[in-house]
Amino acid sequence: MEFLPRDKAMSGGKATGEGADNPRPGSGRCIAMAKWLKSTSYVDDFYPEDRSRPCYGFYSPAIDRLVLVDSKDLFLSLQIATLFSSKVLLLVVPFDPTKHPVDNSTCYFWAPQYRVPQSAYHLPQIFPIFSNQKSLVYRGPSPHIEEDKILRMQEHLAFLVQAAYALYLTESVHNINDGEPYQNFFPEFEPSETEDRHHFRKIEKLLYGFDSIDQVLRDIDRILSAQLERPSRRRYYARFNTLLYGQMDPPFK
Repeated sequence: MEFLPRDKAMSGGKATGEGADNPRPGSGRCIAMAKWLKSTSYVDDFYPEDRSRPCYGFYSPAIDRLVLVDSKDLFLSLQIATLFSSKVLLLVVPFDPTKHPVDNSTCYFWAPQYRVPQSAYHLPQIFPIFSNQKSLVYRGPSPHIEEDKILRMQEHLAFLVQAAYALYLTESVHNINDGEPYQNFFPEFEPSETEDRHHFRKIEKLLYGFDSIDQVLRDIDRILSAQLERPSRRRYYARFNTLLYGQMDPPFK
């Protein structure tokens, strides 16, 4: 099904024909949308109504505790867990913040009511907690790891959360969407690895494998500060730094 003729859709034009320019009000469009755009308890479990407080937890089956909590984006949280998987396997746990008063100063005392076996998961994924089946419970300090090691893990994960938001938001604003996922749908797309996309993927690899926060920040800056004579690169560089540091240049420069 095409909603716009191909030449119009690809060029940003609009379709023509009866009713295209003057849709009739009250024609059932709202009813058709309401069939799908409706709230269901299952979907709502993944998107708590109150997201002004932490509602997504990064849970480590190895230590049976949450390591960090956030509130911004469920699927970026999963991407962050993927980047962190070179160090520790994490599951992303959506939870209701009205029922679980968890923040980053206390989250490593909390865990799902029933421990998740390490052997059950080998890759990061979303692990839903449903109110009638499972919940987060306060368990106190983990017997599996010292607190100072959890705090160091928290620091690295907190940095990765902020760096990932900076990278993916900057990439989404400034770069053309990666054409590769569309090649099966639009034969005219011939995806190629542009220099800008190559820089983006290099930074992803750095975030996946880093050990030192200070060193990876300098490595990222070396990549992004190349070719700043190009206006597009200057804008990309400034936005990334603003999102990560709150200023247009890194503090170590």
